[in-house]
Amino acid sequence: MQNDENKEVCSACGGVCCKSSGGLVYPNDFGEINLPRLIESLKSGYYAVDYFDDRTNEMSSGYYLRTRVVGVQRAFHPNGLGVCILLNETGCKLNYNNRPTGCKALIPNPPNCYYPNNEINVKSCAIAWQPYEQLVEQSFRIIDSD
Repeated sequence: MQNDENKEVCSACGGVCCKSSGGLVYPNDFGEINLPRLIESLKSGYYAVDYFDDRTNEMSSGYYLRTRVVGVQRAFHPNGLGVCILLNETGCKLNYNNRPTGCKALIPNPPNCYYPNNEINVKSCAIAWQPYEQLVEQSFRIIDSD
């Protein structure tokens, strides 16, 4: 993904997007998906598992990952609203290339950021995680049972 980060616009708005929710994490952000990798990522404190529920359409539900929000201790947190754990005084703790797809794809447009072509969204993220749903569930259950 091309680095189209606009630090001037982002800093001027003060991170409104990052203060409203955690960023969407797609499987391609992880490389190889396996149980140890998911557990390690969730234990890092940077990520949490969320849940998509859309009973009116073809996909009824599914787990997906997003960046964790401040104050959340559990790996499973089905409400990604809040301040992203990666936001600090100077912006994101991660350099552009290491950010999740949902964060890199945001187009700054204060007061609201947006995704181009509406291709990046909660539903598409949950669909992308469907092949790994059992691993995702197993990973957060292991971590949250500790």
